[in-house]
Amino acid sequence: MSEGLQVEATGETVGEAKWQALRELERVAPGLDKSAVRFEVVSEGERGLLGVGYAPARVVASVAAEAVSLPTALPDGDESPLAADLRDLLTRIARGFPDLPLIIDHLGLFAMAMLDPAYGDTFAKLDGLLELAQYEQVAVKFTSIPLLSREPYPHADVWPHLHRVIAAFGPERLMWGSDQTVFEHDYGETVDVIRATDELGPADKEQILGASLRRVWGWPLRT
Repeated sequence: MSEGLQVEATGETVGEAKWQALRELERVAPGLDKSAVRFEVVSEGERGLLGVGYAPARVVASVAAEAVSLPTALPDGDESPLAADLRDLLTRIARGFPDLPLIIDHLGLFAMAMLDPAYGDTFAKLDGLLELAQYEQVAVKFTSIPLLSREPYPHADVWPHLHRVIAAFGPERLMWGSDQTVFEHDYGETVDVIRATDELGPADKEQILGASLRRVWGWPLRT
């Protein structure tokens, strides 16, 4: 496996930043081999004088995918009891609180097991996400595209599935993200998979790359 996990963390000291980074790695990858984690000190931080000029220490922690204990994937199309319960809970919340914004991470599909190229169909459970499109307050983070793809950039194999998501939710409820701190990939390519594609028009790109996020979070729109 070529992919790995990478997170960035801060702290008052380098040691605290490392501890925070390790905790985050363990959160997203329970059972990882801690001895395989490598730390890069980005900044040792500045304590400042009497609290003035303080800057936190920053570190990047990374671990190869081989050191991550990946869960066994269910057969394509099957849904775990936990996933079914969560989807049922989301459905009940969406029905009961129509004014409550709900945001689904990672196209509703991310799983650590997908770091293994032999995982299989990463979009097998997409229908579970699409069922939530009927609730107007549900938005989706348009992320994890390099992880879900089984082809190199520009990840042409994902577009038939992404078009289903776009058709169901509309670009105004889809928010691009890089997942840069979750697994290793080229940041520029992650932007360009949307920005440079011929699969979308300029208006849809504008929505997915920022306008929808500002609307969902209530941030001022650009003028």
